[in-house]
Amino acid sequence: MDTNVISIRTQWLDVSRVLCMLMIVTMHFRPNDIEFISIHAWCHAGVPFYLFWAGYFCAGSHSWKKIFHRCVVLISVFITWEILAYALGFAGDQNTSFIGIGQFLVVQTGFGKNYPYIGPLWFIRDLIFLTAFTPLIVKGRIVLIPVILGMLCYSQLNWTHEPETFLSIGTCIIYMLGCWSRPYNIMERLEQLKTKQLVAFLLITGVMIHLIVLKNAYLTGSSWSLQIWEETVPGYIIGTMLISTCGILIMRFMPAIGKKIATAAPAMLFVLALHCPLGNAIGISHWFSGLLAYLQAPILMGICLGIYFLLKKLIPGFVPFLSGNRH
Repeated sequence: MDTNVISIRTQWLDVSRVLCMLMIVTMHFRPNDIEFISIHAWCHAGVPFYLFWAGYFCAGSHSWKKIFHRCVVLISVFITWEILAYALGFAGDQNTSFIGIGQFLVVQTGFGKNYPYIGPLWFIRDLIFLTAFTPLIVKGRIVLIPVILGMLCYSQLNWTHEPETFLSIGTCIIYMLGCWSRPYNIMERLEQLKTKQLVAFLLITGVMIHLIVLKNAYLTGSSWSLQIWEETVPGYIIGTMLISTCGILIMRFMPAIGKKIATAAPAMLFVLALHCPLGNAIGISHWFSGLLAYLQAPILMGICLGIYFLLKKLIPGFVPFLSGNRH
């Protein structure tokens, strides 16, 4: 395969990863009126985006050796941040705390069993277990759709992504959908779509979201209760495709800018772990008011990236344990 094709493909996905992390930071440090600008499908799709594509790529390379290596990397990142959390004093704040190492290593079995609240890295906990079971998920692919449909019926399409819930139904569904879609080459099919088709998808979906939000706001007096775009699996799949589409369009229309954005992709796990405790520590939510409050998320993400690249220069050997990226 042409290496240029691989490079371009990696770049648009990396651009989408950066956009996705910006959505996650925005949801954690959002202006009070964010519910009135109708971006639920974007911001709430942050974690599902990563889970879907994680399942997609793990299903394409699911040998036990590779899966074991990936799990070791995730566990090392998790434990490293755990140690730092306690060393820096973040563990005492429930909004920014990480699970104790001892608690994490305690074996808990059974669907829906709970762990203590673990802050920003809650989904890494689930991703470790889902990654470990990927070879079995792939082998049982023929029954995945009935299993997923059964879960959807049980959860009434709800995401139920409560951080303290171990392997919540929504988390499993999104990851398994990524695994299931691997043979259909979803990534390649997205790339093959014409620009006008991608733009039409963005516009039509955006108009539809706004119309539903406006109608809901008229009936209830608040757009925040719009369940189809908040806590449902279909809404998150749509959001995942929206973010992916934006990554492709940025690389097509602004390749130079897209390449620069893509250089930040290796730092996304680092940003995920750091943005909550750092944002609370510096009180960034109180820095701005009014329309300027929309700057707090990109500024916070920029500070996290600055710290990442600084550490990469000062202690390059330690950075992989913070970001999960070995390059």
